[in-house]
This record gives sequence, structure tokens and C-alpha cells, in this order.
Amino acid sequence: MIAHLAAASPDATPAPGAHRLAVATCGAGTLAAVLARPLADPVARLLVDWSLVAGAALVLEPHPAALVPTAAWARPALFAGSGEEIGRLAAEAEAHERSYAAGWARRLLALFGHAPQPRRPFGRLRAIVEIAPAAGDGSESAFWNERGVERFTADELLA
Repeated sequence: MIAHLAAASPDATPAPGAHRLAVATCGAGTLAAVLARPLADPVARLLVDWSLVAGAALVLEPHPAALVPTAAWARPALFAGSGEEIGRLAAEAEAHERSYAAGWARRLLALFGHAPQPRRPFGRLRAIVEIAPAAGDGSESAFWNERGVERFTADELLA
């Protein structure tokens, strides 16, 4: 379906933002993104272009309310959502980190003085595209920066 969509595009050249995202997500192992937007949306087109440029999987979620749980399940390298969805993803990533840190192997290593290494959220999240910024105190930005996740706005990628 994605190849058919790309072939039907009047402009066969991927958006420049797709190349920037491909560079930001390289080295993430298996590349994937979760999309819960109509395919006619410019951000959706950008993610389709990114998936074609990077050779990534694109998980299509038909229910926008399930975007964050689907992203936690799929463990994407790239996440695109509104400021509110990114905030919910940060909360989900924190819960995931707590459950990982509470594991018996991590506790055992900590007993022997091996500090846990910082991890990317869900093991491979490298970039976030913020579609509609949310009003906030900026603490969420610090959360992503500490974990090495690059943030982009849709406007800067579509320009």
C-alpha cells in the first residue's frame, strides 16, 4: 500500500524533511513509526516518505486514541504526534523505564556496583516530530534530551 501511495504521488521526490529524519534515526536497528493521521495529511506524507527513504516499517493505527499504546507496543524509532500525545508517550516511557529498572537482573547488577546505563525510550526511540505544540513548562523537553531523543516540529520539516 505504501509503495502504491508513493507511486501515485505527483511529486516522486521525497520531502527534504524525510532525509533529515532518516539521518536522525539511523543506527536504531529495526526502524518503525506509528501513524494515526489521514494519509492526505502533510505530516503523514512526510512519514511515508521517511519510511521509503529509511526502509522503515510504518504501523498504521486507525484510532488516534490508541496512538500512544500502539507506539509503546511497536517500540518505534520515530514518533509523530501532538504535544499532548508526546506528553503521554513520555509518561509511558517513564513507566517502561521503571519496570525495566525494577527487574531482578538490573537490581542484581546494582548490588555489584554496576550502574544502569541510560537507555533510549523503548530501546530505540531516536526522534520525535511535534505536530501541534502543547503549552508546558519545558520539563518534557528535558526528559527527551536526557535520553538522546531529537525533537523536530512538523513546520520545520515541511518547510
